[in-house]
This record gives sequence, C-alpha cells and structure tokens, in this order.
Amino acid sequence: MPAKLIFSLICDDAREEISRKLIVIGLYNYRINVTLPNPPVRRNLPDLRSLAQGQGQPRPKGLEALRKPEEPVQRLALPQICVVRKWFVDLPGQIARTELIEPNGERRLLTERELPVSEPDGFFQEIIRIAGFLLSQGEYKVRTSIGDYVNEEPFFVKIG
Repeated sequence: MPAKLIFSLICDDAREEISRKLIVIGLYNYRINVTLPNPPVRRNLPDLRSLAQGQGQPRPKGLEALRKPEEPVQRLALPQICVVRKWFVDLPGQIARTELIEPNGERRLLTERELPVSEPDGFFQEIIRIAGFLLSQGEYKVRTSIGDYVNEEPFFVKIG
C-alpha cells in the first residue's frame, strides 16, 4: 500500500520533541496576510537656528501631504516557512516528492526523499523548512506526490 498522508500544515516554525510531541508555531489557516506599515507622516519643521537667534515666530506650514502611494510591493521575504506532514508508511522505499507551485505556475522542488517505515505507533512526522521564502500575492500550492498519489495543499498570500 502506498504511504498515506494524514495531514499537512503550513506554519512559521515546528519541531518534534524527543517524546514525539509536535510543536507548531504560527499556524497559517491556508492564508498568509502581510500588512505593510503606513508610510510615515512628514512634517514641515521650523528652522531651529532662526528660532534660537530670536528671529520671530515662523509661520506654521502644517502637514505636508502624505507620500504618494508607491507601486504595490511585488515580493516580500519571510525568514522561514515550514510544511509539517504526518504520514502512515508501511512499505520501505517509497519516495515522496514535494514541490512548491507559485502563483505564476512556476514549480520549485523542495524535497525528494525516501520515507522511513512508520514507528511502532504507526506514524512518521516530517518537517520541511524553507528559508528566505519570497512571497508574491496570489495562490500557492504545496504539491506532494508518491507514485500515482498526488495531494495539493493550497494557501493564499495577500500583501497590503
């Protein structure tokens, strides 16, 4: 029987402790929302030298207009993102291939590995770390394949 994928998660970080307890940090619910800070407000400040020399009160100039909105950010980097999966594997030698499909359809191979046979409790947990992950707005997919079996986990990225 081919390996069976029990679950797949996308998160900021994860680890498995010696007791086999899975620690998941920053679980994404199939959506990564990145909110960029507003541009700073620029103010016209009085010339402090003229004030110090007693040259009278400067006219208040008020606030400058906010910076014009720039082009939207096309890509944004996350320090790390993790894919966590739990498998049931009963036969040795099964190769799991993991790909990341970007919104433009481009594929990036993350891993290709032989899955170990499950522990006596019947499961094998896997953590895939992707460092320096560049995000664009749109729909991504994490595609897992073993032989004829293919699973796609979609997640959406919104930058705004």
